[in-house]
Amino acid sequence: MRVYLIAEMASAHDGDLRKARQLIRLSAAAGADAVKAQYWSSADRLADRRHVPGDYRALYHRYRMPRAWLDALAETCAQSRVDFLCSTYLPEDIAVVAPYVTAMKVASFEAGDRAFLEANRATGKPLIVSVGMMASRAVTALAEWLVEGDALLHCVSAYPCPIAAANLRAITSRTQAHPQYRVGYSDHTAHWLTGALAVAAGAEVIETHVRLWDTDRANPDFASGISLDYSGNYNYATYVGLVRHAEEALGDGQKVDGSHNPAEQAMNLYRVRS
Repeated sequence: MRVYLIAEMASAHDGDLRKARQLIRLSAAAGADAVKAQYWSSADRLADRRHVPGDYRALYHRYRMPRAWLDALAETCAQSRVDFLCSTYLPEDIAVVAPYVTAMKVASFEAGDRAFLEANRATGKPLIVSVGMMASRAVTALAEWLVEGDALLHCVSAYPCPIAAANLRAITSRTQAHPQYRVGYSDHTAHWLTGALAVAAGAEVIETHVRLWDTDRANPDFASGISLDYSGNYNYATYVGLVRHAEEALGDGQKVDGSHNPAEQAMNLYRVRS
């Protein structure tokens, strides 16, 4: 199965619709399958719901995406031939976003709210759920609730996530325990190699934060160090390319005789036979 790659723009648009559209086009050109935004209708409601301190409340106000952007971003995604995704965080926003997206994305912070999950399920769209900060028992309970077509994303909610904390073997464990749905990885490392390693661990969906080279350095998606850009040698296109190489290198797991393997045809002539 081809790995489904989600470019997460988050707040890297700096409140500028032109930048948001540019993020979509560049992500599509780099090889993403989907681009994801974030929508909350009320910064104060979100801050109250998550019980965050005042500096977070200010960020929620600063980077709140206008509802009118949903039409524009969905249209740009369609023109760029990538899926449009958009996280929601408030129950009242689910019905607003659902008509625009191909799947409902639930962030780690809301993944433990069963009523919120049920409201997303009621849209009839597949769910993609990140499980950062959740205990293993809670992840197992959530996994048993998911259905075919949904995706569960291993995630470490650290910004950035140290490589030593990524624990990519958790992907393998979940894939083996729950083959009925897709298991993936929401990557906060901003390292160009972790996507390929996640594929080797069994990931079928990979979400990675992206930003522009001129994203405001005070923007949390720049300042936190979790986002890849599109410039330099180790960028989002590099990340995508390594994921695709990993897919090819893994193959189908079946060992065949050299006479039936095109790559071994030349050397097969000299094989010693008893």
